[in-house]
Amino acid sequence: MGRGTQLAKHIVVFFYLEPGPDDTPDRLRVATRMFLDGDDVANLRDIILQLHALSREYSAMGPIQPHASNWQTGSSPCQGTPPTSGSG
Repeated sequence: MGRGTQLAKHIVVFFYLEPGPDDTPDRLRVATRMFLDGDDVANLRDIILQLHALSREYSAMGPIQPHASNWQTGSSPCQGTPPTSGSG
């Protein structure tokens, strides 16, 4: 069964602290991840496990800036290329 055109019933919300300059407090950032309905996103536990595995891979590559670019590609809900740590 392929991917649908309707939104899936799961939405993942990420909260992270972005370090501020020395004279300002850190900033709380929020990001969301929505999915198109399909068999590959039917189980929330599987989605979280895939995202966790990817985050461990990206963490091993060094610091990243999750807000720097939209790095989601591919057909899997969690498949993508890691973000760059450049400016953006």
